[in-house]
Amino acid sequence: MKILLSINSLSGGGAERVVQTLANYFNTLDDYEVVVVILETLKDSYILDSGIRKRVLRTAPTCRGFGKILSIPLQAYELAKIIKEERPDASISLLVRANLVHIMSRWFGNRNPILISERNTSLNQYKYNSLKNRIMRWLIRWLYPKATRVSAISNGVKESLLSFGICPSKIRVIYNPQPLQAFHELATESSSIQIEQDARILVTVGRLVDQKDHVTLIKAFAKVKEDIDARLCIIGDGPNRKKLESLAQTLGLTDDIRFLGWQPNPFALLKQADIFVLSSRFEGFGNVIIEAMAWSAGCKH
Repeated sequence: MKILLSINSLSGGGAERVVQTLANYFNTLDDYEVVVVILETLKDSYILDSGIRKRVLRTAPTCRGFGKILSIPLQAYELAKIIKEERPDASISLLVRANLVHIMSRWFGNRNPILISERNTSLNQYKYNSLKNRIMRWLIRWLYPKATRVSAISNGVKESLLSFGICPSKIRVIYNPQPLQAFHELATESSSIQIEQDARILVTVGRLVDQKDHVTLIKAFAKVKEDIDARLCIIGDGPNRKKLESLAQTLGLTDDIRFLGWQPNPFALLKQADIFVLSSRFEGFGNVIIEAMAWSAGCKH
């Protein structure tokens, strides 16, 4: 059986980790072949096991700024050609852009069932009335109902999908897979980064983007520091890093907040923490909460 998974990239993020988890799992099964199609040219944060083929669309370099929207038909054409070449038994896309490309590939000859996975509450993701957000809401409302099946990773995501006019019978709630044993094994590894243990240690994990609301977290941490000797470790990277570092400096917290960037094994750092925190404005599922709970449960046992 051949499985084709398509996603924007394998850079750091919850959906990207899920693609890694699914691809590596299917790859362990007898008579399974896995192909992962990448839509954008970003550095991989997640590594696929040997035997899994990765195909990057030739149009990937066009996915910059507004080109991410304009390139959707071009990428749909290219994905349709790949599906025709690969002839997968099942093709699944994850994340909104990859889903739109997958659905639109029907225009260019893809006759396979269109299986898409919604990872976030699009009502919140595209809430504000910028031109980009208005276009994305329109595309979701127009194209998503044409998918064969839609997987929602939580009931909240399902409710968001229903508001876009998608038939309830097409939607299935399927929670994210969690390789718990792998998490526990990662937690036993040592980290090259050692966190000072002379104070309470707070750790958060997430991309440095508006959705994760690190601004509120840093301001709240400033209040904590008034009464408690504590350190905040921020794991993750993204476009807001300089802004957040500047905020920490303005609040006099440069020595108390550590920006650790992307870490392939956050569990090795979590085991040094007293508290895990998450300040997101919204989440489709919140992988990192489950991962932190899984690590904590493993420690107790």
